[in-house]
Amino acid sequence: MNMKTLNITRRILLVGIMALTLGSCQDDFKSPSGLTGNSIAAAMAADANFTLWTAVTQRVGMYASLNNPNSGLFTIFAPSDPAMTTYLATTYAAQLPVPVTEASLITFIDGLSTTSNPTLASFTTTVVPVLNYHIVSSKITSSQITGTQTFATLNSARLSISKVGSTVVLNGNSATNGATVTNFDLQGSNGVAHTIDRVMAVPGVATVLSPLNLSISYATNPPTVTGGTSSDAIDSDFDLLAALIRYTGLTPTILPNSSPLPEFTIFQANDGIIRAYLLSLNGTLTTEALCYTYISTLTPASVTAPTLADLTTLVKYHVVPGRYLVQDLTEGLELTTLLTTPKLTAGVAAGPPTVYTIKDANTGVADPVVTSSNILTNSGVLHTINGVLRPN
Repeated sequence: MNMKTLNITRRILLVGIMALTLGSCQDDFKSPSGLTGNSIAAAMAADANFTLWTAVTQRVGMYASLNNPNSGLFTIFAPSDPAMTTYLATTYAAQLPVPVTEASLITFIDGLSTTSNPTLASFTTTVVPVLNYHIVSSKITSSQITGTQTFATLNSARLSISKVGSTVVLNGNSATNGATVTNFDLQGSNGVAHTIDRVMAVPGVATVLSPLNLSISYATNPPTVTGGTSSDAIDSDFDLLAALIRYTGLTPTILPNSSPLPEFTIFQANDGIIRAYLLSLNGTLTTEALCYTYISTLTPASVTAPTLADLTTLVKYHVVPGRYLVQDLTEGLELTTLLTTPKLTAGVAAGPPTVYTIKDANTGVADPVVTSSNILTNSGVLHTINGVLRPN
């Protein structure tokens, strides 16, 4: 056999081996099978509890995505027809006939157009962000709901899930942006729906420091902190807490230059309470204005009590990493603060109303009680307490 014939033979053998190899690969690597069965949108459309949800999502263009297995997995906290009726009747009271019924709402939805009142575009702009707040882009079945959970919804706002006994509540069952789950696990090929008893408004507060009028900009070096620079004669607000967070340098810790922002729980005491506490440490701090001036002029070298280090320790003891609604607190639950140690301990006394106590490390003073709870934001939650948490 000459060299030319040998080369041709080798090429034929190589092609044959490649063909066999490719055939073997095709057998080993098959295309994954797609999701089968009704989508979660179709499952809800077939359920008599979600007639209005289906009608609205179809009209505003959301249905197609929820009906598409290639759009990903969804968990829908779906308002029942009575809940949707209440929401629409309240939102469009001036445009709807009285009494408002499911049938009249269907007529209203079907009649939306470029010239209707409201127009279809206006209706879409109003309801889509609200409905998107009810949807999480992953599948969460009832067995995966453990409580003390927070998820980002389709409109990026955060949604808290708590368990009180066997009852699942969203956002602490707040009257405006919370709800109770009444039925679980309507299954679809691309997700699951849980029935809730209220349409939830989207929390409008940006960060956990927004209620204290504190913010930070990382467009400058060093970052620019805004807020925490005022005082007044009103004991019921939180000017001194804002000043303490600002001048102890903790604003960047609570609002770091990151996206998404981490979650924090802040136990906030009002100006009257903090003023009285500071007066107990320094007899010259008799007014809120004097307290503010003292806090704002402290330096690491200051030696008069309370020092900057003392106040930094105090503020850290009021801030807990993570989002804890009061419904997430159980008797004896330990909470690790920014101070790390000592820990706080929750106390829960059954009601009604349920009384939540935050036990600190000081045994000589009564432990503060939560007087106003679940001030929700998109990076945490605040609770108002009737005393200062003392780390020693």
